[in-house]
Amino acid sequence: MSFDPQLLLDLADKLCNDTNYHDESKYRTSISRAYYAAYLTARDNLESTGVSFSKTTTVHKEVIEKLRKKNRLAGNMLFNLRKERNNADYELDIEIKKGIAISCLKSSRIIIEKL
Repeated sequence: MSFDPQLLLDLADKLCNDTNYHDESKYRTSISRAYYAAYLTARDNLESTGVSFSKTTTVHKEVIEKLRKKNRLAGNMLFNLRKERNNADYELDIEIKKGIAISCLKSSRIIIEKL
């Protein structure tokens, strides 16, 4: 049985609302997991229709571009979600607040629903 990316989104949602962790760290992690839930779902969905992807670092960009061809709104949302994930994972000088995390969780859900 393969892993269900929806579990990442479930975890992101629970973590975002958990009071046992430092706020910014849980928001950063939630954004990252929300992105990967949407990204992996999109990639798997596209692959199920015969689309193939490289095994290089450009695969995220490829998934977004091919998703845009299938569903422009979902592709654009995944692009924006990736930018937020990059900020959450790499930009330590940017403060990540709960509102951003909640917005990313919603975007991830919408992308997955559109697939």
